[in-house]
Amino acid sequence: MLQITPEFQAQLREFLAAREQNTEIRERSSISAAPRHRQLGSGAFKRLVEFVAGILHEGRPTLFAFEAGCRHGVRSSLCLQGWCWSDADLAAASVLSTALALAGGERPSWQQGQPEYTQDGHSPIERTRCVYCHRKMEPSENGSEKKFCSHLCRVVHTNRIARLSGERVSRAEYFARIAVEKKLRIEQLERDCEHCGKAFTPKFTNQVKQRFCSQQCHYDAARVLSAKQCEHCGTSFQPRRSAYKYCSPECGRTAGSAALRAPAASCQWCGACYDRKKHGLMFCSRSCATQSAQAAATASLDRRRPERQCPACKTMFRVKPSSPKTFCTRQCASNSRYRCSDVSQNPAASERSE
Repeated sequence: MLQITPEFQAQLREFLAAREQNTEIRERSSISAAPRHRQLGSGAFKRLVEFVAGILHEGRPTLFAFEAGCRHGVRSSLCLQGWCWSDADLAAASVLSTALALAGGERPSWQQGQPEYTQDGHSPIERTRCVYCHRKMEPSENGSEKKFCSHLCRVVHTNRIARLSGERVSRAEYFARIAVEKKLRIEQLERDCEHCGKAFTPKFTNQVKQRFCSQQCHYDAARVLSAKQCEHCGTSFQPRRSAYKYCSPECGRTAGSAALRAPAASCQWCGACYDRKKHGLMFCSRSCATQSAQAAATASLDRRRPERQCPACKTMFRVKPSSPKTFCTRQCASNSRYRCSDVSQNPAASERSE
């Protein structure tokens, strides 16, 4: 028979305790933490409560007249500051409830808001006659309140109230109103034809830009164009098309050639005045253009090549930056080498010459 020793009992207790501890840890981690909502600071909350309470005091006939507007305004301002909608709505509700309590407002219950409400301790209003026909009514089977003796009385009474308030009208009144509105709309659309001057109304009410009473007037107006003034000679003429600008082909050709002819200009090299054959010419002749290009090339080379001084003749000359050239000409280089050879062969003569 299996016997349980004290050592086995101790190990079993340790195993059960560890399993219970692991179970508690898993259950605790599975429970999600309650979300924390963003809240206003104490100073900002107090300022908002005082401001909203001042607005609620102006409400008539009760303090709840501006309740929705205040909540909407606080929520909108917080959303514009970067708050999420849920946090802004909770903060606005908290501000509004505190402001109502500060203003002394006490919200009525649902029962107190009903039209049949009576004070506590008194029996509710019991209706024994129909609201519309005033006949006696039998009490309802389930004990609920009744106002009308039948469905017909309910419908007739509802339509009567709607008719008195302007929300509902009869079919005849509806068609009469539609006819009056159509007549007013047609009178507003009536206008005079731009060609024959006859008063007309567009066939369709959406044709608000119609200018002529008929298609024939439209064609006749398109054929007849108003007189224009020639843009070249200034003579008044009757154009056959709206795009015509000149009274005759001669005026058109003369004006076109004058517009294409380039104005006189001065040469940018020699300065002589000349007539341009076309736009874009800058020189009076090909030689001036060639000399200008050569001068520009020389100036560009001078900007890129530094100046050096010849050690033989002391003349300034230009070479490439990478060139090892020291003398301006070969003659200067040969003369310099000849002098150096003479000095090395006869140093006394060089000292006497110095």
